[in-house]
Amino acid sequence: MILARTERIRVFHYVANLPLRPPAVLAKAAATLDLLSGGRFEVGLGGGGFLRAAKAMGAPPLTPGESLEALEEAVTILRASWSDARALRFDGHHYRLEGARPGPAPAHQIGIWLGAATPRALALTERVAEGWAAPLMNYYPPAAVAESQTVIDRAAREAGRGPGEIRRIYNVPGAFTRRRRPRPPATATRRSSDRPTTGRRS
Repeated sequence: MILARTERIRVFHYVANLPLRPPAVLAKAAATLDLLSGGRFEVGLGGGGFLRAAKAMGAPPLTPGESLEALEEAVTILRASWSDARALRFDGHHYRLEGARPGPAPAHQIGIWLGAATPRALALTERVAEGWAAPLMNYYPPAAVAESQTVIDRAAREAGRGPGEIRRIYNVPGAFTRRRRPRPPATATRRSSDRPTTGRRS
């Protein structure tokens, strides 16, 4: 809806729950949205902050550590799906592709943003992603964000990347509203026919 009603802003889902979305299928959906929007779609991805709820909906049971392993595999599959490869093969611990056809090709090089909170997840963000999507402000206060920024910066330097290469976004809840123009103050006007008359009529 936002992509359809805008022309310049970039949009990504904040964030897709990976255990409920096969990465090869997610790659096709993301590329399609990117084409329809003229190259304005990015991917926001999370390992699954609600693993029990995901399991209740049919997702494979994963531990927090396994969910991060699956997340790293998924990023590899996403990038391969947007490449010019004719067929995709991947033999991972959590995902397997056997000659899947990639495509469509996105309109631009889609960036991947990871929703991460733990030190291990933050380090993964530095290694494989273009950006970090901080958790919702209600659960992740500004002080925690500052500590996480330090972890990302340190991991970036250790990997030979500049901290500025990893973009960051902070999730502040809010809503879009339609601004109403204030009504002009009401003024009383008097017509000439409203003037009181005195004296005797002829």
